[in-house]
Order: sequence, then structure tokens, then C-alpha cells
Amino acid sequence: MAEPPIAAHLRLLLWGIALLATVFTPLELVFAKHTQEFTQLIPFGMAGLALAGLLAVRRWPGPRVLRAFQGVMGLLFLVSALGVWFHLRGNLEVVREVAPSLTGWPMLWKVMSGAAPALAPGLLAFVGMLGLAFTKGHPGWGVRN
Repeated sequence: MAEPPIAAHLRLLLWGIALLATVFTPLELVFAKHTQEFTQLIPFGMAGLALAGLLAVRRWPGPRVLRAFQGVMGLLFLVSALGVWFHLRGNLEVVREVAPSLTGWPMLWKVMSGAAPALAPGLLAFVGMLGLAFTKGHPGWGVRN
């Protein structure tokens, strides 16, 4: 079933933004030297998986590929939350070491503004949201969903 041209254009825009974020995230991680521990390699793998999903869903936009793509996008949410947790935990350890008497809002501020950008892993969640929005009402489903 064909979709209206504006919907097709918006869907392509969502896909393109997700693709750009997926491609540029690993580059930014390399520049930030985000390769020192095994856990720091997880976002590289997720970006690769997301890229494969983005390319597959454009090439073979059928129900199976769309469902698998939704699974990958959901996994990005989980990995994003894990990354935020790793960043916050690392920053908290540093704050407790450097200023053990710090509590409350001052401690929270230091943890959030620490060396590991606390919310940076949220970019993967953003890609996941874009990908899920891309699948909503996609003509590849064969029916309206």
C-alpha cells in the first residue's frame, strides 16, 4: 500500500537523521578515546547493529525486517540506559574519592558534570526513537498499524 508523499518524505527524514547519528556516534567516541575498556566498546557494536538495521529496513522493508529492526531499536534504549548508568557510576566514584563529604545537590551536580558525560549515551536512545517512529504505519507492514 502506497503512502502519501509527505509521509514518505517524513519517513525518509527520520531514517536519514537516524543514519547520520548512527554513523557519527562512533566517530565521536573515537575522538573521545572511548576505547580503553571493554564496556566502552559496546556503543560501537550497537552503532554497527543499528547501521545494519537501518540499511536492511530500507532494502527489504517487509514485516520480518521491520519487526527485527524494532527489536534493534528497542535494544538501543536498553544499552543507552546501561551507558548512562556506567557514566553516572564512574562519576560518582570519582566524586566520592575526591570529595567524600559532598552530599545532596552539590554532589549530584558534580556527578552529572563529571568527566564522563552523564547523558551522552542517550544519543542511542534518540536513534532508537527515530527508528521506532520510522516503522509506525510503514507501508512494508502490508496493513495499517
